[in-house]
Amino acid sequence: MNHAALANAATFALTLLLLTVVLARRSSRMVDGLLCLLLSGILVWSGGAVWRAMPVSHEQMLAAHHVVFFGVSVVPVTWFLLSLAVTRVAWFEKRPAHTLWLALPGLLFYLAFATNPGHGQFAHIDFEVFERGPLFWAMIAWGFVCSTAGTVVFVRHARWLASRERRGALLLLSAGLIPQFFAATYLFEWIDWPLDPTPASLGVSAAILYPVILGMRAFEDLPLLRRDVIEHLPDPVLIADPEGRLVDLNPAARRLLPEARALRHQPLQEVIARISPHHGAPAGEEILASGEVMLPDVPSEDGRHFRLRGARVESQYGTAAGFFVVLHDRSDELRAERALRQAQRLDSVGMLAAGIAHELNNPLAFVNANLTHLSDAVAAAKSHAPSHGHEAELLDEAPSVLAETRQGVDRIAEIVSGMQRLSRRTDGIREPLDVGPVVEEAVRMAALSTGSGRVEIDLPEDLPMVTGSRGELVQVLLNLIVNARQALADREDGRVRVRVRSADGAVDIEVEDDGPGIPQATIDRIFDPFFTTKAPDQGTGLGLPIAYDLVRDHGGRLTADRSPLGGARFTVCLPARAA
Repeated sequence: MNHAALANAATFALTLLLLTVVLARRSSRMVDGLLCLLLSGILVWSGGAVWRAMPVSHEQMLAAHHVVFFGVSVVPVTWFLLSLAVTRVAWFEKRPAHTLWLALPGLLFYLAFATNPGHGQFAHIDFEVFERGPLFWAMIAWGFVCSTAGTVVFVRHARWLASRERRGALLLLSAGLIPQFFAATYLFEWIDWPLDPTPASLGVSAAILYPVILGMRAFEDLPLLRRDVIEHLPDPVLIADPEGRLVDLNPAARRLLPEARALRHQPLQEVIARISPHHGAPAGEEILASGEVMLPDVPSEDGRHFRLRGARVESQYGTAAGFFVVLHDRSDELRAERALRQAQRLDSVGMLAAGIAHELNNPLAFVNANLTHLSDAVAAAKSHAPSHGHEAELLDEAPSVLAETRQGVDRIAEIVSGMQRLSRRTDGIREPLDVGPVVEEAVRMAALSTGSGRVEIDLPEDLPMVTGSRGELVQVLLNLIVNARQALADREDGRVRVRVRSADGAVDIEVEDDGPGIPQATIDRIFDPFFTTKAPDQGTGLGLPIAYDLVRDHGGRLTADRSPLGGARFTVCLPARAA
């Protein structure tokens, strides 16, 4: 075996080893796929060179040339594409499929070589003679352009890498320049090489690139790009062309708009209208007209609220380059604001209630005592009064009048008691509690109250413990279950479901029904003191505020929304006790 065959055989062995190692990683990244393709091309090229360097027949020589030129047609373009992939060039990373046309010239040149006996424009090939033709030089020129472009990309990245990883930058610079140097010296005959050193130099470069790309991870520390930020933003971002038609959107927007693929090239106002039917179209038109819009509250169909900001992006010539829209989900913020306002209202009402309750308790006590005295006086007067006449009728009516008055006084006393509860923090004992018995007790007590419908319990085992007052939590759940049963309006087929779940260090107790639900106009006021949708003789408007206050005392939160059953759903979220 001659020196040329030995050199190419060593290149073949080294490339085969590298290819085996890369394939063993079983990575699905595009950069690994391109590296495998490059190594495969070098493997074919060097294997064909080994075959060609050995003493063979003319037919075998032609077959070896076929193998060599197949590798030559693949390697330069793959080298360029690999440089684009590992250095994350924006246009390539965005649409890598658009670069497939780069492989077409190489395939056409290989086809020209395969059909060379018919036209003779590629080369004149004899047993030991290879005279290069015009198509050969065109193929070499195309390959040299591709390989030079790849080398330039690698060298530029090596310059950026030099300030962070000097050793990696040096290796990368060497890997980029070595094959270009040897290919140029061989093609332009600057050095009298006994064989083509290009495949061997490519094998050396591949051996250098492998630890730089996969071992030292030099390409994983690329500068943070603007598109990376947009791709990772939790806020949906829509991008439109100068005509206002959607051309791109980030993953958050694709999650918000599942039919995003079908919306491409649709007018921006129509796309926003998919999110918010009432506000979308006007907002989109205003963005296109004025160039900048800020809307603090854009409600969506699924109940979320977005802050919308849209603006026009101008080119360097002052014309519109396109438009963008950013949608920030404010649903959690608004819920937190409502909870804060609710807490502030409860604190304010509590301070006021403390004073009112104190002032009312004293007159209520003597009014109640006087009513008792009047009842006794009426009973005594009836024993001595005549059985007929106007006075007898008045005395007969007096007990019922006094009883109704006493009911009114008791009603006032109940309101005062609720106001007192609002006005002070509880002194209830806090202890480790199992939520299951608390739920079961509240359901048993609720069955004794007025209302209709069956109560279903979904109570899993192995729930975490909570810390709280058993009596106060029973009071909260009893209030919610009684409200749910009363909302069913004497429907015997109505359903009330009490469901307990644990997740993220909390225990959630949901009380939901299939009644009429909570009107959207009043859902923000249902925890306000004295606000009620019940008849005057059915509710005071203090049950839910007191329940809200009790849950807050336990470090939890009470929320209301629409139930999947169709009615209202109240959720008591309590922090789980640490193990």
